[in-house]
Amino acid sequence: ISCLVGSEMCIRDRNRAIARFTKFNISISLEFRFNDRGEITGIYTKDRYGKFGSRYLKYPWEGRFEDYKEFNGIRIPTRGEVGWHLPDGWWLFWKGEIVDAGFEFGDTRSTGRVRHD
Repeated sequence: ISCLVGSEMCIRDRNRAIARFTKFNISISLEFRFNDRGEITGIYTKDRYGKFGSRYLKYPWEGRFEDYKEFNGIRIPTRGEVGWHLPDGWWLFWKGEIVDAGFEFGDTRSTGRVRHD
């Protein structure tokens, strides 16, 4: 693993990188997976809580993305799914497909925020 000093992103190998996030004294790690074109094909963490029944439990969680298409000069995955790796196997939580996309870019210099309508 190769990390920059003070960086929250480390390169694991040619097709994987680890990002570490800390907020309110809670830390998580996400593994980003890339294909040979540099497109994100997946994200994975063992640190994801979910509500199962009446309890919050931590299980490995994964997102899978594919079928990149260009919209207004920006390539994005148009199909994706996310779910948990439970003791009984894969549990699909969400699956979707993007059929069209548009982008608006705001001036963030003065407020540091992008306006969303």
